[in-house]
Amino acid sequence: MPLAPLNSLNFYESTYANPEPALVEFYSPRCSYCGKLAPVLEDIQAAYGSTKRLYQLNVDEERELARYYRIRSVPTTILLKRGSPAVTCLGCMAKEQILQMWDIANQAQPTPASPSA
Repeated sequence: MPLAPLNSLNFYESTYANPEPALVEFYSPRCSYCGKLAPVLEDIQAAYGSTKRLYQLNVDEERELARYYRIRSVPTTILLKRGSPAVTCLGCMAKEQILQMWDIANQAQPTPASPSA
């Protein structure tokens, strides 16, 4: 099952307004590494269901959000807590590495950010 897409219309509601952490993969459809990471994220989504929130954001379509989060390369995966980056990882990762992002985020205390998009 594909990850839920994020865009400027639903980003705030899905990340800032929800108290649960949200993992967002910033990707491009032209990126071969993004294509390799997608099945790993989909596997996590299938295994954990609604207990872990996972999304994808197309940087080609959502340039302002990509700029706001300073995305310089794809795939970039960010675990957001109330819209603030708690953990950021670049490139492809194994399932175990991605799952560790939630553990790290639970220990982190991000500073509040305000959306510009």
